[in-house]
Amino acid sequence: MFSTLIDRGLTGVRLVTSDEHKGLVQAIERYFTDAAWQYCQTHFQRSVLADVPREHRKKVAAQFRTVYYAADLKSARALLQQMVEVYAITYPTVVDKLERYADFLLACFAFPDAHRDRLRTTNALGRLNREIARRSDVVHIFPNVPARLRLVPAPAMDWAEDWTTGKRYLDMELPNE
Repeated sequence: MFSTLIDRGLTGVRLVTSDEHKGLVQAIERYFTDAAWQYCQTHFQRSVLADVPREHRKKVAAQFRTVYYAADLKSARALLQQMVEVYAITYPTVVDKLERYADFLLACFAFPDAHRDRLRTTNALGRLNREIARRSDVVHIFPNVPARLRLVPAPAMDWAEDWTTGKRYLDMELPNE
């Protein structure tokens, strides 16, 4: 998929956000050698919270939010380090993940504040996939392949139209900071 995108003219990729699927991360490293990898903060948090008892998950999730919405990389690293110190004894698997993935969890901090919310997760892609699924569920059975090919890409085309006509998900024209 990545080679096809590159063949079609994709250039200038500086950051790729995804879950931790090993094959995907390897492909990102292979095809986008100059790009950083951002571990989707939502996927990471779900992974970590699976190692935390249910009664403590809200507290740990709140601490993650303080890291994610820190003012800058230095502050985010300090907050992450505090989590490591707090959970070193009680949740060693959580600490292991925090230490192993810190750089990839905070890669979005290398970009402008205005972009960070959009770059830190794959939530937008998840919404697009849910919309495709919602539209497909209404039909149940497609009469033929062309019918499926008209319906399934429609939400993506709607999204692309929004991006090009003004309602932008990621505005590249930032005010002077």
